[in-house]
Amino acid sequence: MKRNDGLELKIIRVALPLLIYYGIQLVVQTFFGIYAMIKKFGDIEGSDSAGYILAYNFLDNTEEYIGTHSLVVLFIAAVPTIFILSFMMKREFGDTVFSEWENIGKKEVLIFSFMGIFIASGLGRLVQVLPMDNIIGSYKAVAEEFASNSAVFQILALCIAAPVAEEIIFRGIMYRRLLEYTDKVTAVIFSAAVFGIYHGNLVQGIYALILGVLLCFVYDSCKSLMAPILVHIMCNTAALIMMYFPVSQYITDRLILNIVVIILELAGMVFFTWMLYNLKQKEKGQEKNRNV
Repeated sequence: MKRNDGLELKIIRVALPLLIYYGIQLVVQTFFGIYAMIKKFGDIEGSDSAGYILAYNFLDNTEEYIGTHSLVVLFIAAVPTIFILSFMMKREFGDTVFSEWENIGKKEVLIFSFMGIFIASGLGRLVQVLPMDNIIGSYKAVAEEFASNSAVFQILALCIAAPVAEEIIFRGIMYRRLLEYTDKVTAVIFSAAVFGIYHGNLVQGIYALILGVLLCFVYDSCKSLMAPILVHIMCNTAALIMMYFPVSQYITDRLILNIVVIILELAGMVFFTWMLYNLKQKEKGQEKNRNV
């Protein structure tokens, strides 16, 4: 049943989970900035005149410090976000991240794993081939900033905390609230578009837009938020591994080989997406026969 809320309330309800996440991130960044400021002035205290000259670069040094700890900030912000938004989801929709877990069997987990790998590799390579970097933000700058963080927080933030938090925000609450106001196609496209814009640069934005559509499909197919979470975790994990995998860079540096690999990886992505669809259609048919 569709809700008849006014436009302002619709915007607030749809945007609220993302605004909560941004607000928590802002608080965490503020505390990190204060810590960096205290640390910087502690370093120059009692030093010679050269040390005081360095203080003029204080803001740059603070920004650099936060940048090299950006994934620490992301992880710390994601944890309370997950708990707060899980409570919101439970109160509004009556379910949790682990609801309908029984809908995900071993076959689904295997499909999700290969979907995530092929999405990250094929789709990731495709958008990086397109000459779009620095048009809106810079993917390379983001990748370099992430790489400057410790390996532990690259894993904790990118492979665990961020996928869980983002799936609760974009599929668990935003997408489902959009369904209360509009049709499914519009809800999928709008939530995926916001998911793309949220990433802040055109390369990741196009990647996240397509990924967002696929994650909505996975969520609708399995009726459990754990499904898109697992796919998202595999996507981010595969992408992180490829950042450090020499063979991946070897392929990227050779245009023809890169194109061939992209085609094969995209074919793999489509194949495992079709496998999930086919599996769920068979399950629906079996359930229908049992109810006859």
